[in-house]
Amino acid sequence: MKKILIIGGGKLGQAIAKVLGGEIWLRHDEAPKSEVWFWDVDPTLRNIDDLYEYVKKADFIFLCVPTAVIPIVLNDIKASLNQSVILIGASKGIDQKTGKFAHELFAENLPLEQGFVFLLGPMLASELVVDLPGGAVCAGNKIVAIEEVVLLFDKTKLLVKPHDDLRGASVCSVLKNIYAIASGVVHDYGMNARGMLLTKAVEESQYIVEVLGGNSHTVLSLAGLGDLITTGSCELSRNFSYGKSRAGGDVCDFESEGSVSIETFANLLKEKGELPLLFSATLSVVRGEVDSKEKVLRAIGIKD
Repeated sequence: MKKILIIGGGKLGQAIAKVLGGEIWLRHDEAPKSEVWFWDVDPTLRNIDDLYEYVKKADFIFLCVPTAVIPIVLNDIKASLNQSVILIGASKGIDQKTGKFAHELFAENLPLEQGFVFLLGPMLASELVVDLPGGAVCAGNKIVAIEEVVLLFDKTKLLVKPHDDLRGASVCSVLKNIYAIASGVVHDYGMNARGMLLTKAVEESQYIVEVLGGNSHTVLSLAGLGDLITTGSCELSRNFSYGKSRAGGDVCDFESEGSVSIETFANLLKEKGELPLLFSATLSVVRGEVDSKEKVLRAIGIKD
């Protein structure tokens, strides 16, 4: 029986547990293939208390935590890790202090021999938890770790495909949050405008991924286009809602993943040259500049 520890008992952690638990019986008289444990700083979101004991016993450890706390969690548990355990990240962010992507934080704070992967793609927790399908690429630092995680999700509602461009997938996972803000800005201009915007976002993403060291083809994967379509078309998305609110002239009383990460991401891009047009217009939206909506429209060829 596979032993799975999920650190972070929020919506995504619960959704992953649901996915892994939904298909664990092959026959009614057969034992489950996996046992899932939760640990969270909130006692109401965990079913174990001794974190370190379960870290030692786990075959797979999911980190469903914000990017900023990844180093804290990894440094807290790494003394208890066994060499065979595979760590799995799902964070789609960039550290504001260092400008490093989540996978870089894993590499810096884990032993060199420790296998880790990231699951990146259209995985809305609100859908996974009610048995709707989702998809992700699985990219990591070791081929065997990727293969083991793909096998873990076999016969579940989450399609997991092996991928060989961890950096490119990580860049895409942040970009889709940023461009989803722009998608919310053009909400009132119809589906044609959204199609125009998402096309422009893909074009710019291919350039950005390449200049930041990834493979431009990754933009057409589940981590890129797949997640962009989902996040950029879903009104439940905080990024989409943020852009929609900004376009209406409202002062947002909330932040989104994209609004938090865009300044840090822009600083990385400025080291490589000028900011792409739609990316720059979205930055104007987040900064609250008065003509930001018009900049987004012009970036995709719409004259308002």
